[in-house]
Amino acid sequence: MNTTNIINHPLHHKIAISNISLYLNHQLRNITNFKQNDVLPALFKIGNGAKVSFPSNCVVKLDNFVNTIVVFDKEINSGIWKFTTKGKSLKFQYGVGIIDSTQVDIPHPYDYQGSKNNNTICSIASVPYIKGFPKYGSGSKGIKTDDISSVIVDMTSNPRTFCILINNELEPFCVTSIPERVKFVFLFSNKDSEWEFISLEQINMKIDLSKIEERKKYKYEQTAII
Repeated sequence: MNTTNIINHPLHHKIAISNISLYLNHQLRNITNFKQNDVLPALFKIGNGAKVSFPSNCVVKLDNFVNTIVVFDKEINSGIWKFTTKGKSLKFQYGVGIIDSTQVDIPHPYDYQGSKNNNTICSIASVPYIKGFPKYGSGSKGIKTDDISSVIVDMTSNPRTFCILINNELEPFCVTSIPERVKFVFLFSNKDSEWEFISLEQINMKIDLSKIEERKKYKYEQTAII
């Protein structure tokens, strides 16, 4: 038998590539903490028709002017996790947040102001949006180009909470009663804007939310996912 011909057969080549991809995805999902060197483009999921590219393995770039979100494909369902990023050339609507990971379809185009099929929490400019509903008066400074922003979810607290640090300073709002299973997301709207993944790490220290006013502790209302 000519094994060389079998290996070089197009069908076997496709199967081999597919198996390698499955193996890599399996290995990536088994990593607990992620640094930049751990990340491959396969970990960033987009909706059908979204136009993004990867200048490097840890940088996602929007290639048109259509609102979209990019999901980091690591489900969080326990512990306290910190997702750290940096934005480049950020203009118009952009932000970071989480999505209920039981939502299978990634919406595209992404209407951050629409409530239909929207199971996200995103901080967009200086306004938090919860399932498409804005929370004005949050006191947020907003994320700017080159800021280091960290989304933190605490799945150990009762209720579960979401908060954001900008340049290591806690934003003056949080969201409570977040879903039991979440993934982190980037939001884009402007061509050539970029988000750089820095790290995803499980942390041991709880974030002190006692300084946040009660009226700025917004609740995520659970509804059935369509």
